Amino acid sequence: GLQRHHVYPALLQESGVLDSFVGMLTSTAPGEQTRALGVMAKIVKLRRVDLLSEVAKSHPDRHVRQRLAALLGLPAPVA
Repeated sequence: GLQRHHVYPALLQESGVLDSFVGMLTSTAPGEQTRALGVMAKIVKLRRVDLLSEVAKSHPDRHVRQRLAALLGLPAPVA
């Protein structure tokens, strides 16, 4: 049910799985970006943009921040 939808993204984040998908956003390997975007889109659909917004602000890779900002409809990061 609904409870699982809120727990699942948090588990992804805590286990580091979310980080690996975020890292795939700038991957050059075939299909990895598409797969990562699919996962991000599911998290957005679950209305758990709080997690992704945090990563979009704090991730060390500017390209990752830009991809997440675009996906979430946030202003593009400047730095």
